[in-house]
Amino acid sequence: MTAHPSREDPVVRAMSESVGGPMGERATRHRWWTPVRVLLLLTAVVFSLGMLQKAPCSVAEGKDQDWTYSHMCYTDLRPLYVGRGLAERAWPYSDDEQTRDRYEVMEYPVGIAYWAWGRLG
Repeated sequence: MTAHPSREDPVVRAMSESVGGPMGERATRHRWWTPVRVLLLLTAVVFSLGMLQKAPCSVAEGKDQDWTYSHMCYTDLRPLYVGRGLAERAWPYSDDEQTRDRYEVMEYPVGIAYWAWGRLG
């Protein structure tokens, strides 16, 4: 017989009360709905909802700042794109004097700068 944590572990048993209680004697696992597939489905649903929420942002060009904030479309990447040299693929933390003369230093952590710079490729 298979061990079921919701029957044997007191902590899991207590936590399982919020989702219907411990697994019953005759209950079996579903053949197709594995935990990985459930997580993948939930991820796809949340991702899709996020895309729907951000759909108005794709037509935000030329909108005023109040519209951008009220529709949760603000991003730092757009205003910093040219001002930090990302438009010309200049590394934001470059020691090159010409680059430093033309652009301000990126004020964000290096991980974010790597992500923004890598998105250009």
